[in-house]
Amino acid sequence: MNKLKEKDGRAIYVLGFPKSGNTWLARLLGEVTQSNILAEDPVNTADNSSDREGGFAIHKEHVARDEQVLLKEQVLLKEQVVYIIRDIRDVLVSGFYHNHRWLNDEKINNNIIARLYFYAQIKRLNNKWQGSYWNEIKYNAGLLIKRMVGYNFEKIRIGNWSNHVNYWSSKDFVVVRYEDLLKDTKYELKRILSELEINTNDTIIEDAIKKQSFAKKKQDFIDAGDELNTKFLRSGKVGAWRNILPPNIVEIIEKEHGAAMNKYGYKLEHDQGEK
Repeated sequence: MNKLKEKDGRAIYVLGFPKSGNTWLARLLGEVTQSNILAEDPVNTADNSSDREGGFAIHKEHVARDEQVLLKEQVLLKEQVVYIIRDIRDVLVSGFYHNHRWLNDEKINNNIIARLYFYAQIKRLNNKWQGSYWNEIKYNAGLLIKRMVGYNFEKIRIGNWSNHVNYWSSKDFVVVRYEDLLKDTKYELKRILSELEINTNDTIIEDAIKKQSFAKKKQDFIDAGDELNTKFLRSGKVGAWRNILPPNIVEIIEKEHGAAMNKYGYKLEHDQGEK
């Protein structure tokens, strides 16, 4: 019997702060298990197909999205969960470009207005992840409507990177750093699959890695004329923040998140001194 079908209907959750490689990891697991990703947007579900009969349900979550996720916490602790962590400096830059896809490093470096706007947005995302200003407007409008009709809970936002990482990485989950997954994808993916007790082989893993490589997926989307997914896959590089973040902004980020960064092996550029 195919080992991937022995645990039919099993849920696997890929959790992580936004722009931490969640989608890539979910796609890798979906490819290996030949299972579809359960999500609402076409970016995450780009590879879903009726031909995939692996029997797994791959969930991609940012965890503290709404009250339903909080209610699911006890369920999540009983499921197979992978938590992915990425350097906050790369996360913030990636998050900015996700919300402002018409900008790039060259425009920001050569235009003072764009540069000042970029700095302001990075500081804003550094304090609490809220997405774009437009998402913030929709969020507040939604709250107002819910209150008007007597809906009395308040949506929980993603929040602070350090709090998110410290809280969810302390659970009994499989934890992986994006940087390690990118550096040695086969080794880390095999480790994750082993801890999830998913039996497969090197050929399946290597094929999944090849199909889900950043360069191949981006070219596939370009060839298909899929502008949404093409823009979603911006660069995926480690340390790209060095090309755009000035020292004073890096220092602000590291003062806020230095303890968690040190804990997970992200080298600081600035001495934190006494707290």
